Amino acid sequence: MNAKMTSCRLAFVSDLHIDHSQTWSSQDYLEACQALITQDHIDYFIIGGDISNNWQTSLAFVEELQTSSPAAIYFIPGNHDYWQRQAPKTDP
Repeated sequence: MNAKMTSCRLAFVSDLHIDHSQTWSSQDYLEACQALITQDHIDYFIIGGDISNNWQTSLAFVEELQTSSPAAIYFIPGNHDYWQRQAPKTDP
């Protein structure tokens, strides 16, 4: 924490599953997170995994949030994010 900072605001979300919603798009989720960060003056925003069932989609979501947010963004991959990664092929 910054030496001048006397307090901080932290938000924690998890299990967004942005690729499972029938009503919200990934952009809707991104905008909701951005609004929360801005409106509540969040300093640290932690995503506790399961953003998506696709590793690349999860990373793209986090990267977009990092570039568009004044808060520090931290991502802890969940089982859905992790298990769906493309494993390197070792067998021909």
